[in-house]
Amino acid sequence: MCMHSSQPSWRSSLSLALLHPDRPAILMMPSDSGWALPALQAESRMRLRYTGSINDLMAQYLGVRTTVLRYADIRDTPPHLDVLGLMETHSPGWQLPPDWRWIDAEAIRSHNLAQPQYQAILADCLAELSDAQTAHEPWTRPGWFAQAEAWIIAQLDRLHCIRLAPIEQLSSWSLSCILRVHTLAGMVYMKALPPVIKHEPMFMQTLARQFPDHIPTPLAIDLEQGWMLLPDVGEHLRSSLDWQVWANALATFAQLQQASANQMGTFIAAGFPTRRLDAIAAHFAIFLQDPVNLSALHADEIEALRRLAPRVPQMCDELARYGLPDTVVHSDLHPGNIARQQEFYLFFDWTDAAIAHPFLDPVVMVTEARTRLRDARAATYVRDRYLSQWTDYAPMPQLQHAWTLAERLGALYQILITCQLIAQLGPSAPRDLSWGIPFWLRQALLLWSDNQSKK
Repeated sequence: MCMHSSQPSWRSSLSLALLHPDRPAILMMPSDSGWALPALQAESRMRLRYTGSINDLMAQYLGVRTTVLRYADIRDTPPHLDVLGLMETHSPGWQLPPDWRWIDAEAIRSHNLAQPQYQAILADCLAELSDAQTAHEPWTRPGWFAQAEAWIIAQLDRLHCIRLAPIEQLSSWSLSCILRVHTLAGMVYMKALPPVIKHEPMFMQTLARQFPDHIPTPLAIDLEQGWMLLPDVGEHLRSSLDWQVWANALATFAQLQQASANQMGTFIAAGFPTRRLDAIAAHFAIFLQDPVNLSALHADEIEALRRLAPRVPQMCDELARYGLPDTVVHSDLHPGNIARQQEFYLFFDWTDAAIAHPFLDPVVMVTEARTRLRDARAATYVRDRYLSQWTDYAPMPQLQHAWTLAERLGALYQILITCQLIAQLGPSAPRDLSWGIPFWLRQALLLWSDNQSKK
């Protein structure tokens, strides 16, 4: 007997506005309903951050090299996703398809469009092109890619690294833009960061000097721009479901943390923020006062969180009494940010790095182990492999109890850094950042109830 899901399948439509390289105009094609934007359709929910596939389709469809600047309009009404994307072309002398035209703002306002819902938005986008103060990330502005491309080429020339293919855009969202170039020495990646978090190149450079076997050393950095050029680190650990691989990675990370405890001055000088345990309690108390923060939760969940709140400062004090040193923490330590090269594990994507209690860090990875490794024993094994590196500080039973506290506080720590990042980014904060807040609130409740049931 066939079983069919009651959930309707997703459909996505991405309308693409290609900007003229020299003047404010958008490429359109004739249709029975008026001038139309070229569009891509998918029988799935498009992952808009990963722009490489969009650029590949444009090269295949229109024979033009492009980059996605930004998404000017997103209408997310499940199971339909309708998006308007602005794109820049990078093919001098490219010939337009027959009957296609460059349409300026005045013509957009006065002509019939096949997608009338975008008429005013397109006109406004063209008006913004002359406004250098528009509040978007640098890579969303025409001309940025050419500047980044020139910088990459200059750095590769300095390194005597031969390019084998044009530089391409892989991904773009509010937190970063990733470009890639195929060289004779392998793939090289450029990561650009927005001004509010452009510290990552400095963090990476500082960490790589201290731990060269475990932190990818940037090939080049521009601290003012927030740019860095990085070597390929290989496949991340999400491609493996081997418990031992995940556990060994966390054990290695524990050793790195312990070594960092003796170098706090170096990391403070490099600008690593300090996030003490008491900051978690203070943030959570303020966080609960804003109903907007709790809007995705049910009433019984909100009530349970309010009952939990008075216990949070006590948990912080109890965890602090174990005497573990503050260390460098990654703050987003999941298997997608860890790679393995031969016998070495490499840890990357240090945007959220800080100085804090070490046990806050493995919470993300152990949480993911529960769902991805498909065995109830996996998370316990991964956790205990990490804790086994700390037995110089306390016996294993005490470390396991400290972990019980840290895991619950670690869920609240994830909320703290998510809220801080959303506040820093302001209106440009991506929607997919906010999912973490209800997720980690529910994780905190789940961990709390599990602990209570064991008493």
